[in-house]
Amino acid sequence: MRSRTGTGEPEVVLAEDLGRVLRSAQYRYEALHPEQHPTQHHQKTRRKGQLSFQAFLAHRCKIIDPLGIGIHERRVYGLIKGTEQKYVGLWTADLVLTALGLNGMLYTGEVPVTKNPRWRQDSYDRYMDAAGVKMIAPSPKGQINE
Repeated sequence: MRSRTGTGEPEVVLAEDLGRVLRSAQYRYEALHPEQHPTQHHQKTRRKGQLSFQAFLAHRCKIIDPLGIGIHERRVYGLIKGTEQKYVGLWTADLVLTALGLNGMLYTGEVPVTKNPRWRQDSYDRYMDAAGVKMIAPSPKGQINE
C-alpha cells in the first residue's frame, strides 16, 4: 500500500538484510545450475537454456503475484546487491521471499520488519489501528500485559 504523501509502505525491511538472504539463495541456485563450459577462444561462458538467478526469481515473482506484474530483473538485481537503497517495502520483500519459499523469515525475525522511518508515528498508529493490529507494549520490566 502506498501512502498519499509518497513515503512508501508503512512497514519495511532493511535492504541489507534482504540482500544477504537473496545472495545466499543465489549461491545455492548457481551451485545447482552451473554455467556451461567456456565457449570459443575468449573463454566467455554461456548458460545454454538455463535462466540466470535474476531471471528465475523475476519469473517466480510474476507467477505468484496476484496482479501478475511481478518484479523486473533489474529490480531483482538491485535487491540482491542490497546497497542501492536503505529500505525495501514489506510487499516487495514478502513477494521475493515467497517466490523462494522463504517467507517464514519475515515471521521468525530473520529478516526483521520495522516501521518505515519516513512515516510519522501518528500516521503509522492510525494505519495499524485500521489494519486491526493490536500493539502490545512491554512494561518497563519487559513483561507483556494484555
